[in-house]
Amino acid sequence: MAREALGPVLGARAAFIIYFPVILGVAWYCSIIPTVLSIGLSTLLSIYYFVAPRHSFVIPDPGDQIQAALFLVVSVGIAAGAQAARVSRRRAQYAEELAKRVTDSSGDCIKVLDLHGRLLSMNEGGKRIMDVCDFEAIRGATWIDFWKATAPAEARTAIETALARGTGRFQGLCDTMAGVPKWWDVVVTPILGQDGKIEQILSVSRDISALKASEKVREDHLREIAAHRERLELALTASRMGYWTWDMRSGALTWSDNLEEIHGLPKGSFPGTIDGFNSLIHPDSQSIVREAIQQAIETDQPYDIEFKCVRPDGRALWMRGVGRVFQGSDGKPERMVGVGLDITDRKIGEESLRVYADDLKRSNAELEQFAYIAAHDLQEPVRMIISYLQLIERNSGSLLDAKSKGYMDSVTTSAIRMRQMVTAILEYSCIGKEGVQPSRVSTNTALQAALSNLNGQISASQASIESSELPNVLGIESQIVRLFQNLISNAIKFQPAEPPRIKIAAARDGDIWDFSVEDNGIGIDPQHGRKLFGIFQRLHPKDQYPGTGIGLSACKKIVEQHHGRIWFEPREHGGTTFRFTLSAADG
Repeated sequence: MAREALGPVLGARAAFIIYFPVILGVAWYCSIIPTVLSIGLSTLLSIYYFVAPRHSFVIPDPGDQIQAALFLVVSVGIAAGAQAARVSRRRAQYAEELAKRVTDSSGDCIKVLDLHGRLLSMNEGGKRIMDVCDFEAIRGATWIDFWKATAPAEARTAIETALARGTGRFQGLCDTMAGVPKWWDVVVTPILGQDGKIEQILSVSRDISALKASEKVREDHLREIAAHRERLELALTASRMGYWTWDMRSGALTWSDNLEEIHGLPKGSFPGTIDGFNSLIHPDSQSIVREAIQQAIETDQPYDIEFKCVRPDGRALWMRGVGRVFQGSDGKPERMVGVGLDITDRKIGEESLRVYADDLKRSNAELEQFAYIAAHDLQEPVRMIISYLQLIERNSGSLLDAKSKGYMDSVTTSAIRMRQMVTAILEYSCIGKEGVQPSRVSTNTALQAALSNLNGQISASQASIESSELPNVLGIESQIVRLFQNLISNAIKFQPAEPPRIKIAAARDGDIWDFSVEDNGIGIDPQHGRKLFGIFQRLHPKDQYPGTGIGLSACKKIVEQHHGRIWFEPREHGGTTFRFTLSAADG
């Protein structure tokens, strides 16, 4: 009945078509297995209900057989098309979802704009780096307004380029929604529709703040390097110095401009070869330079020599060359780098100092000789004056009144003082002329010899002298005896009413011994420090404290000839400590 009822509508042989929507629906929404089952079941139902004899699965009529076969073929085609469309749709959905995930996870800020430059959408990654908490609050905002404070012209040009189907690009500074300034690299491109027309605009902004910071650091470093280079050039110029590089494999020798200037060559005129360098060296120094370079190459030791050159104008030039050899990857000498320093002024100064030193040495020797001869030759006239004065006083004692005797006493006293001073000068001029080489000296022994010489003065003053164990030093024993003797004698002489108390000690300081002679005397004002060690310098009247004024100057000369130094330190509760240093003699 169904066939008769549908015949007028579907046609005599179109009963199978009513199952096509079912097959299409199953194929669109289901997988291949339900689709095959749907086709098979539809075929069986059509045969069973629409093909005579009905309620049977037999198809005796060839037309129905053809109709069933066509149904199967069309059904399979419909199913295959539906399956392909479903797979394509799912692939498109997957690609869209994948693109969205990639876009949202991107570290770039990706924005879609309409043709008027208004903001339509933004990826999740862009929202994060732009600190966007509520996108709806900025949806529809004009994109160029984000750049109006820093790069409005660049942003407008990029939009115009994209609308002209080009790619706009610029870099600019823009704050995030949280107010954090960031540098961005921005690319603006058009989005085309299926008809090839521009439908939207795509803006991709990449955060380049770290790159900009590194570029700034690099620029700062480059500026600093340039400043250092300028200062180096100034220092090289001020110090009359230049640098050079010798490529041993190619033979090229490169000089700095100021090195050419030092040698009196026009800028850029140095030939850049070893032969060109050798032509500037004075003949007396050529072998010295050649041997020094060869030794530096063979021993890998620094090259450091002084040599004489000749400028093109004929003037002599003294140079100091300093450099070192660098090896290549094969372990062989590859290049040599160094500096040349103009030491002409220093050499002239050294020569002047040498001449001055020779003159001073000769003058000092003449003065010492004169002092020795004068002091030695004056001793006899002074002795004769004293003898005749004493003889006159003895023979004419009864004839002289009291006033005349006073005159005679004053003259005799002055003559005796003159003899003492002449003797002191003679002794002072003899210091260091004993012809004895320094040796190991026991300062304990030297001190005992000095105390023995001062025995009478010590007994008369009731002086107490304490001494710790003293070391061995490198020196001349007779001079060290005199050093102790002068210092102890002064400590006894310059005393108030109480008996002198003197302490002598020594302390090690590296390769030297620091000696101290401490007394409880009248003390010394520190302002007299310079005057104290001068020859014939006195701080007190000679009638109050006797002496020639040459003792401490002799001490200073002895210590300095032993390459030491001597000074004094006032004591807090009165008295003075004299200190001096002598070289240690170990062993």
